[in-house]
Amino acid sequence: MDAVSREQLRQEVAGQPGSPGATPEQVCDGLRRVMSRGDGAQRCFAARALGRIGQPSAIDTLIAALEDEDEDVRTEAAEALGLIGDRRAGPALMETLVQDPCGTAKDNAVIALARTGETRAIALLRELVRGRGAEVVWDEAEFLGGGWDDWLDVQLKAIEALAGLGAVEAVADIQSALSDELGQDVTATAVKAFARLGGPGVEALQGCLESTDQRSRRKAAEALAGIKTGAARELLAGHLGDLDAEVRLAALSALGAHDPRDSRLSSCFRDSDERLRAAAVRLCGSQHPQRLEALLDDPADGVQRAVIRLLLSEPGIARPRNLVERLRVKLRGPSEDVAVVTASALAKLAPDQALEDLTEQLLDQGCPIELRAAAARAMGELGGQGAVAALLVAADDERRRVRLEAMVALGRIATDLSGARLARDGLLAALEGVLSASDAARENDLSGPERDSDPIAAAVVRSDQPAEPWPSSTLDAILGDNSENFGPAAEAAACDLSPEDLEFVELAGRSPKRSDPAVEPKVAKHEDIRRFAARVLGEVAHGDVPPALAAVLNEADRELRFTALQSLARCAEKLGGLPADVATAVCNALTDRDREVRLAAVRALAWCDRDQAAKRLAGLLGDEDAAVRAEALRSLAGFAPAGRDLSELLGDDDPGVRLAAAQALATQKAPGALGHLVDFAFRFDGYQRRDAVRLLRGLDAGGASAWFLMALEDSNRKRAWRIAIEALEELNQGSRAETQAMATDPPAA
Repeated sequence: MDAVSREQLRQEVAGQPGSPGATPEQVCDGLRRVMSRGDGAQRCFAARALGRIGQPSAIDTLIAALEDEDEDVRTEAAEALGLIGDRRAGPALMETLVQDPCGTAKDNAVIALARTGETRAIALLRELVRGRGAEVVWDEAEFLGGGWDDWLDVQLKAIEALAGLGAVEAVADIQSALSDELGQDVTATAVKAFARLGGPGVEALQGCLESTDQRSRRKAAEALAGIKTGAARELLAGHLGDLDAEVRLAALSALGAHDPRDSRLSSCFRDSDERLRAAAVRLCGSQHPQRLEALLDDPADGVQRAVIRLLLSEPGIARPRNLVERLRVKLRGPSEDVAVVTASALAKLAPDQALEDLTEQLLDQGCPIELRAAAARAMGELGGQGAVAALLVAADDERRRVRLEAMVALGRIATDLSGARLARDGLLAALEGVLSASDAARENDLSGPERDSDPIAAAVVRSDQPAEPWPSSTLDAILGDNSENFGPAAEAAACDLSPEDLEFVELAGRSPKRSDPAVEPKVAKHEDIRRFAARVLGEVAHGDVPPALAAVLNEADRELRFTALQSLARCAEKLGGLPADVATAVCNALTDRDREVRLAAVRALAWCDRDQAAKRLAGLLGDEDAAVRAEALRSLAGFAPAGRDLSELLGDDDPGVRLAAAQALATQKAPGALGHLVDFAFRFDGYQRRDAVRLLRGLDAGGASAWFLMALEDSNRKRAWRIAIEALEELNQGSRAETQAMATDPPAA
């Protein structure tokens, strides 16, 4: 937009504070004028916008557009009429379906007929399910030239439309298409349609379920599982013993979701397919607790895991006999996957007995890495001084994955569990670089005469001794075979991930998969420990943490400085700010030689003293680094405007800076922000129009609409019409529903 036009907008446009701006009806008036004056592309955009805005006043204009010379306009008009869903469009849409040679226009017309509820179209749609239609016009030239028959698409759309219209009389037509060996495969579409067509549809699905075609049977079973009627459930119940496991699974899902106490489901707990047994446990195991006794030791790991997870999610359920002892055995193998789930189960189901077992697995160098990680996570939920002591030992482990999991668990305990102070002190010591396993043992009395009576001390001592091989199979576990350990040696490369790859995944309670890329950073262990500690401390909201993080901002380790600043920002958000001495250290980091460290300092600066921060951030708006300028703008967004007019940066060479400036203006609701953001939508050929419009919608949709309507009235600016049309569509989408809701709301008392 040129300077003259921008000035015109500022002087003439509606939508200033106190003005209602443009209404959706006024917007539609402007778009209807585009339908008569614009080129083909502009008419397409206008038709699409009219449909998505959804005002009934657009019906006549869109009906007329069904006869437009441009097939793309006709296609958009048909779709728009379907979105509005007004039955007045029915006859015109039927005419399009019959006479328009464009295949996509026909497709959209069929969809629109269903959405408008045009029952007069049922006979025509049934004809198109059976064949090409005697009177329907098709683009034969396209068929001969491109080799594609548009009727194939229309047939599928017609089946869907008939289901949407509730045309039960069409069941026979759909069955005929389904059994046509010379036609296209309509199985997936047909069974979904049957599922929506009531009793006759269920009967048709019964025929599919008894077919010899495996795909049809499976699709029919899936469709029946989605039908919430007694007839459908009874039909599926007869197939709980079906030869196809997928059919049995669909039957189990439907019946179990409806009534998990159904006695007919008992057979699923004994099914030959482990997926069925596991699904039965998940769906209805809580209603059949007597089944869990045997399934807890099922030959399939997946079934055992399902039982253990059920016991965790349903604490009131009757437990199998000797549950804790059986779980302690599973924690030691032979299945690693079961042992991983068991670690969490022990911590929650038997917290008083879990500590010794979890500590043994955590500190056992011969244990599979996933199990050691799971033990650390479980101890993070357990809390207490004993858990902290073991985790501090693990935080100095040779395996990076174990170190990280231990640190994260300590951070969780330091937040609000028993042993929080000890965990926090341990993390602070790790940040300082003084943590070691021996320190942890001494601080927690894990050495000396009392060691033999302390299970944690015993586990710590055992961790320094050669580990017995972890069983690699059930046979190994039974025979005590000293075969080669499949734990650390086999999985080292796959499980040792860099801090960047993990990036707080563990803080959200997730665990990296074995398929994650192996990246081993070239860093000494003691430096790695300090970085982990800095990362985790960002989640610990305590006054001791910010000064400790600030103390490392002059360290030579770039990664440590960067991580400490990131954590300072997160910690400050939880604490509500940073003390003055810490703020000074953050300000000093703004001159760091490393670009990423400077960016992290800018983010943390937002939590310092407002006046000091605003002044320093404003000074960064002229920085030669675009990323620094953008980050400064994002931080400034939460402050009142500071000296410089941020709208100047809407013309910055860097798109990221421009967007950050726009976001800041919208957040601050600065004077003139509406006009600046409209101007921004047009600049750079509309490159960031969607970002601008999203901000305008939250600021003042009606006022912004008035500005964009002005652009549509200027025939000299047709190149910018597309931008204005798309903006008006986005600003006014859903306006019909909002208007109707306002009309039906009772008046205020």
